[in-house]
Amino acid sequence: MKTIAFLTEKGGSGKTTQSYNFAEFLAYTGNKVLLIDIDQQESLSSELYGIQTTDGTSVNFFRNVPVQTHTINNNLDFIPSSLAIDLVETELMPKDLRALTLTFWFEDHGNDLDNYDYIIFDCHPDFKTVNQNVAAFCDVIVSPLEPSQFGIAAKQKIETRFGWLQEQIINPATRKTLINTRLS
Repeated sequence: MKTIAFLTEKGGSGKTTQSYNFAEFLAYTGNKVLLIDIDQQESLSSELYGIQTTDGTSVNFFRNVPVQTHTINNNLDFIPSSLAIDLVETELMPKDLRALTLTFWFEDHGNDLDNYDYIIFDCHPDFKTVNQNVAAFCDVIVSPLEPSQFGIAAKQKIETRFGWLQEQIINPATRKTLINTRLS
């Protein structure tokens, strides 16, 4: 299973559009895909798929309770977002290793998701705790680049902050990072 996040700090750079199109393409070509909206703006959930719910949303990853998948077609399932994802920042603040909460959830509940070839995340434009969790969990981060001064600056910021995250989350015995995600 490959895990991919569409993540950058710049709004309007095409994260939602690209994650939607990439997931739909992968499903169309025969891959089993789980698309996860982890953006509190809920654009994938409400605008593209017409799903508005507070039950079983992606906020549950951070509360260690089950999520609910919605079948879009034979090869594409979807987990919607919730406005409550905003609350996760303060809920996780006092926890050690808070940037690994999503990884822990998938370790505990991941057997239910073994049938997917890809898990795709659509992220909010920031690099706070929720997106740090996604960055730590995924194999690849796709950081869409808007061809502008602001887009280039956002790309540089995400690279810097991702580097800081890698330096912070280390194996105490080896002093090497626990995050092996590739940023592209």
